[in-house]
Amino acid sequence: MKNIVCEMVSTVFNIGKVRFAPGTVASIVATLFGFIILEFCGRNALFLTSLILFIIGTYTSDIYAKRIKKDDPSDVVIDEVVGMFLSIAMCHHIYKCDNFQEKIIAMLFTFGLFRFFDILKPFPISYYDKTLKGGFGIMFDDVLAAVYVFLTNLFMSYTWSLAIKDVKL
Repeated sequence: MKNIVCEMVSTVFNIGKVRFAPGTVASIVATLFGFIILEFCGRNALFLTSLILFIIGTYTSDIYAKRIKKDDPSDVVIDEVVGMFLSIAMCHHIYKCDNFQEKIIAMLFTFGLFRFFDILKPFPISYYDKTLKGGFGIMFDDVLAAVYVFLTNLFMSYTWSLAIKDVKL
């Protein structure tokens, strides 16, 4: 029973078992749910959900990975959910979106950046991805990808605001 629960949580109810791009599919689902949580419960609830899922995901993915004898199984996608939730929660205040269309664009941009950093794994994400083992290692690289998304958004927001100051209408 414990193995089944760990597999279901780690694969996010078998989303991770889709044949093509399971991490991307899980990130799309996480973006939708993250948007809903953000809209109805707020940013703090999304942070809290991320923390809870990180703890649960660390435990369950460790058990699942050991059971199937793989260090970082591609069907474990709970890490993508946590990474997307954190990306959305951290970047929400940067966007300052006033209408639904702007919010959707911000979510798509956040999704794209997260997938970019999660797949590319720039330093130090690549270092930790290779050196940290077990459930914590599976989860931690996606948390770092979320931090990169936040820093990129912060930088782009700052440079955009500087560029806008010089525009005269």
